[in-house]
Amino acid sequence: PKNIVFAYDGESSCMAAIKQLSMLMTVYTKLPLTVVFFSPSSGERFPYESQLNEYIQCHYKDVTTKVVNSKNIKNLNKWLAEHQNPLIVTGAYSRSGLSRVFKRSFVSTVIANHQFSIFLFHGK
Repeated sequence: PKNIVFAYDGESSCMAAIKQLSMLMTVYTKLPLTVVFFSPSSGERFPYESQLNEYIQCHYKDVTTKVVNSKNIKNLNKWLAEHQNPLIVTGAYSRSGLSRVFKRSFVSTVIANHQFSIFLFHGK
């Protein structure tokens, strides 16, 4: 991969995912990292922002953070295409099967529409 896109939602599984990536694949800590929070409404900030920044800054040097209003994303695929050959990092599904029927997850969209590498971690 040429860069890392870390899809962060404030859940412990997301933090566990970036921690595991940092420990298991230390060579990737040299890559540019984009931390993106898909906010359900405008004006929201990263959940646990100070703890997230503290951890990220200790392990990654080239970091960009971005809050995106999920209601304003017209074309998630277009947004992802702006990142050349990314490694997508996120926590595992935390919703029920019934919930996923009504609202598709970020990872499901990525898997269905792209051939990106994905580091998906299920844990806390």
